[in-house]
This record gives sequence, C-alpha cells and structure tokens, in this order.
Amino acid sequence: MTVPARFVHVGFNFTSTPPTAALEKVFANARDWLRYEEHCWVLYSTTDIETWRDRIRNTPGILPGDSFFLCEFTAYTGFMHDWAWKWIKKHDS
Repeated sequence: MTVPARFVHVGFNFTSTPPTAALEKVFANARDWLRYEEHCWVLYSTTDIETWRDRIRNTPGILPGDSFFLCEFTAYTGFMHDWAWKWIKKHDS
C-alpha cells in the first residue's frame, strides 16, 4: 500500500553476520535510505510499514532468531554526524 512519504527507522539484533548487501538491495525499494550505524537504517518511503516488515523478514540471510524493530517518525532529535542530519533535512520539508 502507498502512503505519504515519511521516515521509517529500522533497527536490528542479528544472531550472526548481518546480510547487509541483501538488506540494502531491499531498501533500494524506498525513495531513499540511510545507514547511520552498523545495525540501524532510516528509510524515506511511501510503502506501508507492514510491507517493509514482510520484505525484511523475507530477505535472504535474515535468520529466524534475528529480530528487528520498525517505527515511523516525524519528530526527532539527538546527536549524529552532520552528514546524517543533512540527509534527514533534505527529505523533511
């Protein structure tokens, strides 16, 4: 389902080596994405969060014991590198 473009945070707890390349191939379906830490991404997407959940669960290399958390957000604050803030700001208009 298509929804208005917004940010979706995706955080993982992997039980083995993360399938980073496979995940980034899946995340390429978003309008844009940012990996700001080893196991944390932010997607800028018009796809509903349940579809992202299913896409991630079905990504090759995601194991049954791996866990992940997705949440949509509009408010944010914190301390990050300038390049990460620039990426967020370019989509937050």
